[in-house]
Order: sequence, then C-alpha cells, then structure tokens
Amino acid sequence: MLPAIMVQTVMFGGMATGVNLNTDIKKGDRFRSLPIARSAPLIGSVLGDLIRYVVAIVVLMGAGAALGFRVRTGLVPTPAACLLTIWTVVSGLVLLAIFAPLAVAAYRRRA
Repeated sequence: MLPAIMVQTVMFGGMATGVNLNTDIKKGDRFRSLPIARSAPLIGSVLGDLIRYVVAIVVLMGAGAALGFRVRTGLVPTPAACLLTIWTVVSGLVLLAIFAPLAVAAYRRRA
C-alpha cells in the first residue's frame, strides 16, 4: 500500500506543477518582462518540485516504518524504485514544458 501512496503523492504533485506551468505559459507576461533566460522558470520549477518529491518520499517511508512497513527487497531496489517514481514525473514535466509552448503557439495561430 505504501508504494502506491508514494506514486500517488508524486503524481498529484506533478499534476499541480503542470497546471502552474500551463498558467504561466498562457499568461506569460511576467516572464517576458524579466531579464532572465527562458528556461529559468522551468528549471527552477522542476528543481523545486524534485526537492519536494524527495522530502515527500522520505516522510512517507519514515511514516510507513513507524506504522510497521518493512522493506524486504533489499537496500538497492528500494531507492531505485523511489528514483524511478521521481524520474517518471520529472520526465513528464519536461515533456510538458517542451510541447505545451508548441501547442499554445499553434492555438494562437489558429485563433
């Protein structure tokens, strides 16, 4: 049950990030007026979320251990599963960041 909760927590966090990035892309005025690289908001958002995911997984594993959850697969597969969960969401966010501006540009050309 704990691995499913871990995946659910990270996925919902990724969904919130995607909605925030989508809002920033649609409005976009505040980033265009700042003297920053175009990739800076995306990189900052993804790195901030990465830290949030790691903290959430550590807290979940700690709470699970306090409630009696024991890992029986060993020391290597457990962190690998946690990293795979985080990698899946981060790669989805990067794909969203790559294709969302293309979709917005295509929509604006059509309208």
